[in-house]
Amino acid sequence: MMWSFEAGLLTLGLSLALDVLLGEPPAALHPTVWMGKLASLFRFRFRSPNPRLEKARGALIWLGCFLAFVPPIHLLTSFLKEVNFILYLLVAAFVLKSTFAIKSWESHVKPLIDALAAGKLVQARRLVGRIVGRDTRKLTEEQVISAAVESIAEGIVDGVTSPLFYFALFGLPGALTFRLANT
Repeated sequence: MMWSFEAGLLTLGLSLALDVLLGEPPAALHPTVWMGKLASLFRFRFRSPNPRLEKARGALIWLGCFLAFVPPIHLLTSFLKEVNFILYLLVAAFVLKSTFAIKSWESHVKPLIDALAAGKLVQARRLVGRIVGRDTRKLTEEQVISAAVESIAEGIVDGVTSPLFYFALFGLPGALTFRLANT
């Protein structure tokens, strides 16, 4: 068995290759999608008009989702690492890849950049509206660019550097925990 640093580098390298070559996994196989669905299922069942109770219930829902995903995936990958390193590497890389999205951001941003470069402001407004949470119909070109830069910066932190940072510090459980907290 390889030691953890080598295994981590191989997992990271393979997960980056998966992202570049394949992009996002289908929703049916995407752990982040599963996390979001489980959280939504409980969120709607445990609503409360009391803000303190709502916050406590939210913490319990998060803890339940954490326990449903992080320890089982950690146990599975730890077991695979001991019995079949290649299978471990494939599973760990797939799971790590599901915590970040590089190619996905490119697919959202490139058409926006192309529209701006071609002077197609109406199209650029519509495209930036896909990545920001505000009305973009009346934005100037400068405001479209500003909104895009702001969203891209936030997306890089939330969708790329943070999961990889927590992977570097805490391994796969760290990346999964960050993704769950950010979902």
